[in-house]
Amino acid sequence: MKKKLLLMGALIFIFTFLSLPLSGITPRMAQAQVQVASHQCIISNIAAVEVDRTDIQVENRIYVSCANPTGVISSFASALGGTNAGNANRYLVMLNTAVALGKTVKVFYDINSTHNPLGCQADCRKITGLELGP
Repeated sequence: MKKKLLLMGALIFIFTFLSLPLSGITPRMAQAQVQVASHQCIISNIAAVEVDRTDIQVENRIYVSCANPTGVISSFASALGGTNAGNANRYLVMLNTAVALGKTVKVFYDINSTHNPLGCQADCRKITGLELGP
């Protein structure tokens, strides 16, 4: 009985140790390093893009273009796949509501372009949140 408990304890320790990140940066620390900015967007158009090509790296995504760009950034996107699918659907509902009501949207976005959904161009950034404006 003692051998089984000792063996189970050793296995739990090994599995716990192996599940730790190698770089010493936890997922929460990595999320904290994301720098977010915001832009009060006057929506010019909204799109849902589905790409079925395998020869280029792109993701299915939704995006919104603003009539009033902020510097070089004129559009914002959210990937439709994986863990982003729920957020993208919520964003699309809020964006459609804003257009229907004639309201602006405050777009919160990740300023680091390397976090963009695949296929997002240089004038595009990843949406991290939305706020329905006046």
